Amino acid sequence: MDNVFITGHRNPDMDSVCSAYAYAKLKNSIDKNHNYIAVRCGHLSDSLKQQFEMLGITPPPYMGDVHPKVGDVMLVPEKRLNSTQPIYDLIRFYDESLPSALPVFDGDEFHGLLTIDDITAWFLSDGMANYPEYNFRVSNMAEVIDGRIIHNNGTDMVHGALVMGILEFENYISSMNRVNVPIAVMPYNDEYIAMAIENKVPVIVISACQNDVESDFSEYPGCVMVTSMDTSETLRRLRMAPDVSNLVGTQGPSLHKDDLYEDAKELLAASKLRGLSVFDGDEWVGFVTRRCFLRKPTYKVIMMDHNEVGQSIRGIEEAEVREIIDHHRLDALKTELPIFIDSEPLGSTCTIVYQQYLRHNIFPDQDTAKMLLAGIMSDTLILRSPTTTAIDRTSAGSLAAICGELDIAAFGRKMFSTNNTLASRDPVKAINSDFKVYTKGDLSVGIGQCEATTLDDIDEYSEKYLEALEDVRQSAKLDWAVLMITDVLVGNSILLATSFKRNDDLSYQKISDCIFDMPGVVSRKKQLLPEILHALGL
Repeated sequence: MDNVFITGHRNPDMDSVCSAYAYAKLKNSIDKNHNYIAVRCGHLSDSLKQQFEMLGITPPPYMGDVHPKVGDVMLVPEKRLNSTQPIYDLIRFYDESLPSALPVFDGDEFHGLLTIDDITAWFLSDGMANYPEYNFRVSNMAEVIDGRIIHNNGTDMVHGALVMGILEFENYISSMNRVNVPIAVMPYNDEYIAMAIENKVPVIVISACQNDVESDFSEYPGCVMVTSMDTSETLRRLRMAPDVSNLVGTQGPSLHKDDLYEDAKELLAASKLRGLSVFDGDEWVGFVTRRCFLRKPTYKVIMMDHNEVGQSIRGIEEAEVREIIDHHRLDALKTELPIFIDSEPLGSTCTIVYQQYLRHNIFPDQDTAKMLLAGIMSDTLILRSPTTTAIDRTSAGSLAAICGELDIAAFGRKMFSTNNTLASRDPVKAINSDFKVYTKGDLSVGIGQCEATTLDDIDEYSEKYLEALEDVRQSAKLDWAVLMITDVLVGNSILLATSFKRNDDLSYQKISDCIFDMPGVVSRKKQLLPEILHALGL
């Protein structure tokens, strides 16, 4: 797998999404041996959707996990057979490519998966019968023997057993009488042909025919075809004239391309079948055989704006982590090999990515510059957060010049003005959109943050947000949960907290029960978290 997926954390914000978008652009320009794909492993909030609409840029697509899937190992054959093609076409194809399985279609509709076991079973059964009977399509019979039809009164499909007319005449008649419906195959011989007509055989095949046939077939209700092939070869070919659909055997349970690799492996191992079909919805897209599961595939991932397993895309434990680009504390997973890590104490991961552009002497295009600028302005709260550094400010200025947004503050205000008021949002979704859990000793605390453009309407929704915050605390089995609501335009915050014995140890002024005023506080990491730890006595 040459794809490398670049993803932010499970609760996407502008910084994680925009940094993944921009870093994929950079990596694709400097590394031609891999295909870097920016994705997001969480769903966008309504506010983020509106911000991307304002930017006029489509965010990276959603990707739920990096667990290996059936689609990662399935085979997609270049060749497919139509159910009405003769078995002879199948044999010729196998002689060229030796596939383990082939799809058979009725026009555009999937008929079944044909495996080598099906083919073997059919030919073994055919070889054990004295006079095997076949369902023949007249056009297929003519095709496989390079023949031409010289007489046909409408015969299309016939069922019968092949009888050679090269025996002594009495034996020929005896053979005719041994089968229910004989199909005569013989060199040109008027006596044998007459006997075939008298026995009302549905098809007469005249082999080794080099000249015109002078027999009168005007009253014969069946079909007559001629070929220059000798009789034995004609008979061999005709046994491969039935439709290939006759070979298709029992079909096992179908798989979906997004089914987990391990589940599909167990399902096929428990089956006696050689292969299983794979679908995408109702559409057949490929198949898997036992050979597909000899080696488990591994996704390659670059983690953006996070480094902890619990915050990352599901299945990261099974993936090959190639890089980590982040500006948070390090609590990274263990890797088998050394990897590239760019972890810097800057206000935004987008700043780190822009510095990577500069190190490679590459300038981002206008859209990428706008995405990087949006990520910086979002994570630094329009450059007002105490996490903001001089490098963040310089980077924002350079990016603004590239994308034509010369008034940085106005760009930031325009971004945040797209946010829906918290009163109109679903409280649980709003809290979980940016909610991080911190564990110290036996205590676990969840800290969420939501941005707003005003705190004047806090009374409209504080009660339902406190109820939702308690629901989130219980669901996550936390000791304490708090939510910081930040006015990004003014630079003040309000704190909502669940009932907890340490509430009174907070240094913030209490507005009402479980609601606190936080003037000048905008950073969860640098301002709120130390206060929470202090209240816990840690």
